[in-house]
Amino acid sequence: MLCHRGDRPVDPVVMRPGVVVHEDAVEVGTDVEQQQLRRPLQDQVMAAALVRFGRWDEVPAFLTGSRAFAERAGLRALPVHLDRLEGRAALAAGDTSRAVGTLAAASTAFEGLGARWEKACTDLSLAEALIAADRRGEARERLHRASEVFEDLRSIREIQRSRELSAKLEA
Repeated sequence: MLCHRGDRPVDPVVMRPGVVVHEDAVEVGTDVEQQQLRRPLQDQVMAAALVRFGRWDEVPAFLTGSRAFAERAGLRALPVHLDRLEGRAALAAGDTSRAVGTLAAASTAFEGLGARWEKACTDLSLAEALIAADRRGEARERLHRASEVFEDLRSIREIQRSRELSAKLEA
């Protein structure tokens, strides 16, 4: 998370299945109960890390395991993060139709959870998918709404990405 905010460089991040650990992190005990309490957040972070590092080949297996856990645990937010990951993976694979549908559903679900920043991040990916699908008007609307949230929250990395996509729309 510190890397995402820009407080730490990306390089020290170590990824292994199901967990993302910074080199300065202290590992909490391996007690099964503690692992289960941490797992939803770990899986959310892992989903973001898979996208960040373009590790698309790992996405299907990760989705399968994480969705099964989320269902057993009765979680509401983790499945939405997984839907967004699935949409981003579809976009990376060139399946714009599936990407648009999955990302739109995830955006709606994040809105229902009151997760304003997560919705805006999803809308940023959705705008990218809409551009790829040559639906520029819809992309512009999503991008505008997401940009307002990022400006309000001062989310620097996302502001930069929004500006890059806006420039792409204007080209």
